[in-house]
Amino acid sequence: ITNVAISNNTVTNCNKGIEKVGSHEVSSVTIIGNSFSDMVGALAYGIRFGVGMAVTKNFIISDNVLSNCETGGMELNITNALLSNNIFMSCERGIFIFNGVNVNIASGLFDGCGGSVKEEIEDTSSTSTSKVSNVTIRNSNATSASIKGVSDISDCVIEERTSATSPENCIFSVKNVRGCTVAGGIRPATFASGGVISNNTISFDDVGSSNSAAAIKLASNNDEYIISGNH
Repeated sequence: ITNVAISNNTVTNCNKGIEKVGSHEVSSVTIIGNSFSDMVGALAYGIRFGVGMAVTKNFIISDNVLSNCETGGMELNITNALLSNNIFMSCERGIFIFNGVNVNIASGLFDGCGGSVKEEIEDTSSTSTSKVSNVTIRNSNATSASIKGVSDISDCVIEERTSATSPENCIFSVKNVRGCTVAGGIRPATFASGGVISNNTISFDDVGSSNSAAAIKLASNNDEYIISGNH
């Protein structure tokens, strides 16, 4: 399946809005300007392409609204994707990526998303190349990280979270963080090296159990880091 355009649809009260099934190739797909709301049941996502990274590729997913999706807004196993200017509202998980390659998440809003150990954005790839820029997260219900596992974050805003039990993990397991305003702490992956944490504004209510959460927390193996211009 190739060269598919999905636009200007309204999908509500289903299990999933759009889903790939099977291992056949799906490529050169645009999903633009749709509304997916009130997805319920097992693996209830607005957009789900969770099978076959090597044959799921070259996607543009932009200007969609995903709201009240019980499991999450998007689950993606994908190569070469631009996710831009999407709005997520009251989704327990926002964007969940596993085995993603060259995924660019640009702009967009997450409002009232996150949950118990559920992030607004998470990439579980062992060597992630995903990038996040110009995203706003507000009214987060995430209990640990709001953004986790991506390679690079820039110019994002994460406002104070409603239930941040581990505030120092607000941005967790991310190598490079630049120019962000964060109501929480920044913590690279344990074995990350050669990263940059620069020009961020970090301020948050310390609600950690020990009242000693760190703004920037490095592990013993975070060698050759540049930390500059943060306040």
